[in-house]
Amino acid sequence: MGRWGSYVTPTYRASSPQPTGLQDSPSLRPRLPELIAARYGNVRKNAMRETGLPLQTFPETCPFSIAQLLDEEFWPQ
Repeated sequence: MGRWGSYVTPTYRASSPQPTGLQDSPSLRPRLPELIAARYGNVRKNAMRETGLPLQTFPETCPFSIAQLLDEEFWPQ
């Protein structure tokens, strides 16, 4: 699974609302960039704790697009 395994899972869980949340509240879609940015700092710290890697290992801003975060099939190479 490598470095990305521990990183993507918390990123996906913390950053993207469940699809049913978007279906129930489509007005959230325009706010996704703001919501992701607000949560990403915590995601980064969680990835540091889970992997044991230095915080600087992880990008300061979310490297994934909203489409990637919402795509259940997406997994970075």
